[in-house]
Amino acid sequence: MHTVVIPQSRDSHECFSGATAMLYPKGTVLLRQGDTSNDVFFIRSGLVKLSRPEASGTEAIVGLRSSGTFLGAAELITGSAYQVTATVVIDCRLIRFSSSDFHTSLDTNSETRNTLSLSQSLEICEQWRDLSALKALSGEQRFLMLLQQVAAAEKTTAVGPQLRVALPITTSDTAHLLGVTRAHLSRILGRLERSGVLRRDRGWIVIPDREAFRALMQTAGCL
Repeated sequence: MHTVVIPQSRDSHECFSGATAMLYPKGTVLLRQGDTSNDVFFIRSGLVKLSRPEASGTEAIVGLRSSGTFLGAAELITGSAYQVTATVVIDCRLIRFSSSDFHTSLDTNSETRNTLSLSQSLEICEQWRDLSALKALSGEQRFLMLLQQVAAAEKTTAVGPQLRVALPITTSDTAHLLGVTRAHLSRILGRLERSGVLRRDRGWIVIPDREAFRALMQTAGCL
């Protein structure tokens, strides 16, 4: 997960000329794979699922994107169709550009250019991190990284030492994102529960001690 910091002294409309800021609820499809690129979105808060169809026709999740990410910018700049379908999974506050507004903002607003450059650079770093995690980290470690990303996107408020996280994607999507089977994901959750790292409670993932969880993440090299 990455975050691009926007100067707090300016309103979003000033930082991104021609853009409109709106709230998009869970389930909203922002972009569809194969469609002509007409819009660009910048995520200010929330979480978006990226997916592509598999040969079998089922949907395959390929990533999650959160605050600081542009969606559709690369396709609009290169004149390509959208490479993935982007669906809101945690209510988002997004800045939306039309094609003409985006090009105008790039031409006239240095803040837009700088933010796009930083966001795309961080996107490359995130892709390398994800590839490295698949090779170098265990399934448990990758799952803990996912929990951390979702908790940040949800802006979860801890109650006492506990942290409660609701995964916004299905079990199948979670397993696919982690590169494991559903059966292996079940074993991962079982091991983490038995070790006291987390517990499941009616759809919630409860982390009993958020400070101990953070220390575990640091020790495991997941921060």
